[in-house]
Amino acid sequence: MDRLLYPIVFWLIYLLFQSIIGYFLVKRRVSQWIVWVFPLISVGLAHFLFIQAPPAIRMVALIVPLLHAMKIVVANLHPQGRLPWRGWIGYYFFTVNMNPAIFASSKPKQLDFKILVGALLHLSLGVGLILHLRYNTTTFPVSVSWFSASWLSFWAYSIVALVSLSLVLHFGLLPLNTFLLKSRGVADYPVFKQPFRSKSITEFWGRRWNLAFSEMTATAMFKPLIRKVGVRWAGFLSFMLSGLLHEIAISLSVMKGFGLPMLYFALHGLLMQLEKRWFKKRKPGTWWVVASLIFPLPILFHTYFINGVVWWLIHWGK
Repeated sequence: MDRLLYPIVFWLIYLLFQSIIGYFLVKRRVSQWIVWVFPLISVGLAHFLFIQAPPAIRMVALIVPLLHAMKIVVANLHPQGRLPWRGWIGYYFFTVNMNPAIFASSKPKQLDFKILVGALLHLSLGVGLILHLRYNTTTFPVSVSWFSASWLSFWAYSIVALVSLSLVLHFGLLPLNTFLLKSRGVADYPVFKQPFRSKSITEFWGRRWNLAFSEMTATAMFKPLIRKVGVRWAGFLSFMLSGLLHEIAISLSVMKGFGLPMLYFALHGLLMQLEKRWFKKRKPGTWWVVASLIFPLPILFHTYFINGVVWWLIHWGK
């Protein structure tokens, strides 16, 4: 860890620098091309600072400044993006939400114990699954033949590993943070809203899974492009932006598997268009959503990422 000390210090300084410069640029409502420089710099800097770091650490180092940079991009377009400095600190550092409006004004303090209980239950279940996997599995080979017995076993365990990490982060720590913010009078809200209830891919991506990403792509990509290319192409290009961001988080972290996450999101962009054509106003149902998400999952989370990040986290320090 000693060799990571200086990269981490420099990385933290850059995060602070980015927040200060972003605050003043958003206040001035500068050209959107200027603020789009921040995501490029943040990725390039994190990549070279942590080039020798383990993939899981690289993933965090890449994602954190990138998402903070995207907050600057969104705030520069959002009608309530010009926050007072205290609101900007909260928006930039203390929530994953991309909607600056939640920090534009204070709300009555609220103790939402439903969020708290759900967060603690999911957190406990996730930690329990991680401990079970940690002490009852070993690492898997990097390369396994598709649809072989070892491949099926690999993915059966890996899906459980992905679910356990998601329970801890997406459905545990993030809602817990939402509870704390609401208790301080911030109008924060959960970004994962019972995604298992989705009856269509459109509903899953647009209204239930990671609303922070939905808000980000809608503000930064979809709305600005509607007049130029139309709703259909604006939606597809928004999916491509999501694919690019996942390329950075997944493939760039392990320096392998490039193009696969982008292919996954391109496929889902196509499936959303087919969904509207085939099912029209009728929702296809849960089976359609589950099949569309699970069957191409090895394209999104390729084996390089699963072994280099997911299983590394499960067995970290063992």
